[in-house]
Amino acid sequence: MVPTTSGSFLIVNADEQKTSGLELEATWQPTTEWRISTNYTHLFKNRTSFPVAAGTPRPEDWLANRFGSLIVNYQYNKWNFNLNGILHAEAKALPQGATAVFNLTSIYHYTPALEFFVNVKNLFDEDYNAIATGNGLGIVNGQVVRELPCRSRWFYAGLKYSF
Repeated sequence: MVPTTSGSFLIVNADEQKTSGLELEATWQPTTEWRISTNYTHLFKNRTSFPVAAGTPRPEDWLANRFGSLIVNYQYNKWNFNLNGILHAEAKALPQGATAVFNLTSIYHYTPALEFFVNVKNLFDEDYNAIATGNGLGIVNGQVVRELPCRSRWFYAGLKYSF
């Protein structure tokens, strides 16, 4: 991040990152109503040449070397149900273990233009953090706080009209 004359910051590519890995993806549709998709990524190498201060985690240490996703979708008549989730292995610089966060969506298509929906985010109420970029969230006991707490389970409902 480079400061500008207006007091804001400009993000620029400051160095190089080299990665290598394996990614697998699969989709299965056993019937016209059901569709299941998944993917898995494993990074064998993830290195940056960016210089960091002593005792500061390297940029690549904030990223898990294994992660994946799962989507299960069921569509029947005017109803659609969708379960999706993201799974991450532990990242070196983030003090939490592996994380799995799932969401659930239900949609009723009343007409082609009108639908009702309910979404439940973080369905299993997983306690997890994301990475606070930039200068972090502040300093506690001389350490920059970079763990940004994510929401616990929450939901919302709505009505969508397309025209």
